Amino acid sequence: MKKALQIVIGIISFISIIMIVKNKIFKSANDDLYDKGWRAYKEGEFQKSIGSLSKLNIKEYPKISMALGDSYFEVQDYKNAEKYLKTVYDKNQLTDKDELKILTNMLGICNIELNNFKRARYFLEESDKLGNPNSKRNLKILDSLEQLPNR
Repeated sequence: MKKALQIVIGIISFISIIMIVKNKIFKSANDDLYDKGWRAYKEGEFQKSIGSLSKLNIKEYPKISMALGDSYFEVQDYKNAEKYLKTVYDKNQLTDKDELKILTNMLGICNIELNNFKRARYFLEESDKLGNPNSKRNLKILDSLEQLPNR
């Protein structure tokens, strides 16, 4: 019985060592970029986040769309922000209502900045329906912008 227990513990230890070594040795460069990009995003270093995450294939790492969109939004690159945020929206990647109301509000702001007022209104009204209090203020801003000549 004691011998069998030692063998089981030995096998478990061996498997654990192999898993640790495998993760250290066979970790891809893309995994490092992903980790580096997420770390930068979480720390609010949006340029660094963009630098790392934009080198990854979106199809392999679909979760980076929101981080990229938000990072571009934070550095006021609204064209790229809209591109990535719209991908998140179109693919229904967010199921949490609070996250969705933030996403739709951000899409509204991006489209205001890009002078796509019709699309901006759509997203801001969507965000307002979801209960985002910022959407009402942004809709008022949009109303004012639409009244300006040469718009």
